[in-house]
Amino acid sequence: MHTPNTSMVKCIASFSFLLLSLGSIFTVLWVYPPQKEYRWAQWFQRGPAANGKVAPAVAQPAEIAVAPKRVAPVVASNTPAPDEAPPVAAPAARTVPAPGEPGSVAGAAPTQFKVELESAMKLVDTGKPADAVPILNKILEKEPTNEMALVELAMIQLLDFKDPAASVPLLERALRVNPGNQVVMSEMLGAYEEMGQPDVGTNLVQQMYEEKPSKELANAIGKSLLDSGDPAKALTYLADGTKDSKDVAGREQYARALAATGAGEEAVEIYRSNVEIEKENQKSGVYASEPDQGKEKIALAQMAVVQALIVQDGAENKEAAQELLLEIEAYAKTDEAKADLAEKFRRKNMN
Repeated sequence: MHTPNTSMVKCIASFSFLLLSLGSIFTVLWVYPPQKEYRWAQWFQRGPAANGKVAPAVAQPAEIAVAPKRVAPVVASNTPAPDEAPPVAAPAARTVPAPGEPGSVAGAAPTQFKVELESAMKLVDTGKPADAVPILNKILEKEPTNEMALVELAMIQLLDFKDPAASVPLLERALRVNPGNQVVMSEMLGAYEEMGQPDVGTNLVQQMYEEKPSKELANAIGKSLLDSGDPAKALTYLADGTKDSKDVAGREQYARALAATGAGEEAVEIYRSNVEIEKENQKSGVYASEPDQGKEKIALAQMAVVQALIVQDGAENKEAAQELLLEIEAYAKTDEAKADLAEKFRRKNMN
């Protein structure tokens, strides 16, 4: 009788245990539906729908996507804003940042209109939008390219007067003043969609892109095409919009388009690079004032990698997903923290 080789027995046992572990993880993540209490399955969606529709890319900021609350007509500075900040009520009063201050944008109003703009916004915030209209119109008579006046007047038409058709020309003018204003772009495309003319909005942005290409316009067009179920066409724009860019949100759009067109491995690499970008952001002090936010951003980026890995075949991908899950668990240590992170990830990739 031959005595079995001890090393071989251990090797076979270890390999069997690994396969069993990976199978268990896959089953929990992928098969079981979410429960009311915390479950691992809550961390992930099931990927692209079977009917061929493409899940929308990153949801709009909570102030836009969750409820039709008023959004301040400016874009923050280069410091990234939280992807999934909880919905907040409209501020009791709004002030206009002077050029160069946090929250100011290119093309912002000259200082001589600061008082008038603050007065108009105060009227809006106190429920008197109609009284703010003549003030804003007067500013635009003197300076037709005043971005902040254009956007505030557009938001009055859109949110207070419920007239998206009247808001569209104002938003278009504001976008031509500052093509990098993502909030304005989102509101304009949303207004066209509300009017039942989403293609008109997309075509307008495409025309603006042809006149003066920019990464912001390219990403907006790509996202619109991706949301409408045309990932192949979206790829060209998203590739241009994310080239040499560290914009994580835009790169996620690109990765989704890649995955939807069958380039899953390339999508995984984009998601992986997003993790590194977020880690670099944390090291460079981007989140110095809110270090927990930086850690959360990294964890959310890692979750996107895991989700992308799960839909790929092969034990190697499952093992890589398991390793990342352990890193995520090191951040979200309690069931409550895991559930909170899972909810933010779900909202970020909301259908």
